[in-house]
Amino acid sequence: MLLAAPLSQTGRWALFAATACFFVLPWVVLRHTSMLPSIAAGNEAHLKLLLWCGADPNERPQDETPLIAAVQLGRADLVETLLRHGADPNGRSSAFMNSTPVLFYAAQLPADKQRVLGLLLQFGADSTLTNGSGQRVRLPR
Repeated sequence: MLLAAPLSQTGRWALFAATACFFVLPWVVLRHTSMLPSIAAGNEAHLKLLLWCGADPNERPQDETPLIAAVQLGRADLVETLLRHGADPNGRSSAFMNSTPVLFYAAQLPADKQRVLGLLLQFGADSTLTNGSGQRVRLPR
């Protein structure tokens, strides 16, 4: 109905600007929103929305990447979503004096969460990487 009303040139520009802000502003905000709270909550739908809006799957707002956070929780669904959106399967934590590859965290998961380890290897995780102490990961057999 609003579009059917006669509008001046200024009115048309104002309507266009308001519409653009309605659609573009949330996208810009979500693109720069950290994924860590969504991962901590286990909310795959919200994680997918952030990634769809252009959030960086390799962001490092703290000492860990979103992939490391998902692996530590043992959430294969979140890990797969991140990997499919370009998360680095060889990413490392950046904690002081402890540069640990994500595969180390996956290898420590209980047996019922080993699908996470398989996903990392499937997406190219390098099992020869060492941690900050020079140790290699011990993969379960």
